[in-house]
Amino acid sequence: MADIVFDNTNARVFAICDSFWVQGSDVIVDSPARRKPGTVGGGFRRALVHTQGDSLTINYNRDYSAGVILNGPLKVVGDVTMDLNVQTISATQPGVRTTHETINLGTLVATLRAQILNLEARVAKLESK
Repeated sequence: MADIVFDNTNARVFAICDSFWVQGSDVIVDSPARRKPGTVGGGFRRALVHTQGDSLTINYNRDYSAGVILNGPLKVVGDVTMDLNVQTISATQPGVRTTHETINLGTLVATLRAQILNLEARVAKLESK
């Protein structure tokens, strides 16, 4: 049996059910009292968005200016791809250069493992001389 319980004493609403189904694209969570100082009114606080591309986005359009914090433990199943803005400083060119790159963490870990094995083999060969 499903039920919605209103706890007026503690200002809470409980949904007692096996599955909580939202037929909509946005879940908005907003507590003006918990916003960063200097953040005033307006703007959405879209915690979860079912996007046009059929993906689930957390903190859509960076609505939460302080970002997303995941307190572990955290387990990710499947591929992990990161879109990164990488800042580099060159000894020959003044200033900081920012580039964008997309990396697959599984591919990166496999590449680093192969490089470590190669270096270990080279060190062992050098030590045997």
